[in-house]
This record gives sequence, structure tokens and C-alpha cells, in this order.
Amino acid sequence: MRAILWGALRHVGMKDSWIWIAQALAFWLGHLGTLLHASFSFWLLILVGGLVFGWLAWRSHSIAPGMLAHGIANGLSQFIG
Repeated sequence: MRAILWGALRHVGMKDSWIWIAQALAFWLGHLGTLLHASFSFWLLILVGGLVFGWLAWRSHSIAPGMLAHGIANGLSQFIG
């Protein structure tokens, strides 16, 4: 979804820096079901994760690094939580 959103927003003339923020908000909203039952710190963590994963995709021009980072984050959360 991130790549499709990024391409569509770029196509309509949005600057990459704004797209980066928009995709992070979309990532955050995509986790809304989880967020409804979570603490505020988790809400913040998901938003920061969206920014980090989006930055990785933006800089690498590939969604693979962000996907890998997301998988690592999910794996670590299983050990921590």
C-alpha cells in the first residue's frame, strides 16, 4: 500500500516530504484496531514506526527495507511484550 500511495500522491504533485507524513498517518490509521486497545505510548510508537518505515522506503526507493524493519519490530515486540 505504501508504494501505491506514494506513487499516487506524487502523481498529483505532492512533495515527497508531505507524502512521507501522509503515508505515516495512513500506517497509523491502518493499525487503528490495535490502537483502540493500546496505551498512549503504543499509539506514539506506531506513528514513529510509520515515519521510520516510510523514510526507509523513501531513501531506498524500495519497500523491502521498510518491510524488513517492520518484521524485525514485530519480532522484537513478541520478546519484549
